[in-house]
Amino acid sequence: MDQLNFTPQYGISLIIVIIVISIILKTSPQMNILLIILIGLLVGYLYLVISNYLFPGLVQTLMNVKEFSTYMVLNRFDTIGYFSIWPPILIVLVLFIILLINRKI
Repeated sequence: MDQLNFTPQYGISLIIVIIVISIILKTSPQMNILLIILIGLLVGYLYLVISNYLFPGLVQTLMNVKEFSTYMVLNRFDTIGYFSIWPPILIVLVLFIILLINRKI
């Protein structure tokens, strides 16, 4: 059984589907929900087919960008050390807890 690899194209397709469904719901809220979902999936499928036809190297380019950005983030995280990263995280955590206690969030 082959393993399914999710590429950034699927993420873009999912964002497009969500945008199309929200636009349809805003313009005609009384439309059948099954029809709305089918239209959204059809638009997402059409995006995938068209982008694979027009931009065959898009998947590899997006994967290279993803690998480069992951490498840069992990490389910089290793170089800053723990003393630089934990105090801001602790401050944000304390502020979040205080806001939760005061019910401001």
